[in-house]
Amino acid sequence: MPSRTYEITFVGQADTVARAEFDDCEVSVGPDISTLLRELPDQGALHWLIKRIADLGLELIDVSVVAPPADVRHETSSCQQLDSGQQTD
Repeated sequence: MPSRTYEITFVGQADTVARAEFDDCEVSVGPDISTLLRELPDQGALHWLIKRIADLGLELIDVSVVAPPADVRHETSSCQQLDSGQQTD
């Protein structure tokens, strides 16, 4: 299974401690939420990152997969179009 990039959002602004805890992630801070962006090799790594968030007492509000680069999406779309164009007897 190829690695995937995840965007994980939690309530509040990441303070100095949270930023240090997630120094292996790209951290974006908004007025009421913070978002982590990180490429992870598998589901186990995703669960580990979510556990780190929970251990800090942060309220998780969203986990999403970031779309792959455009060239990968195009290849997938082409395959889907070929499959849908085939007739079944």
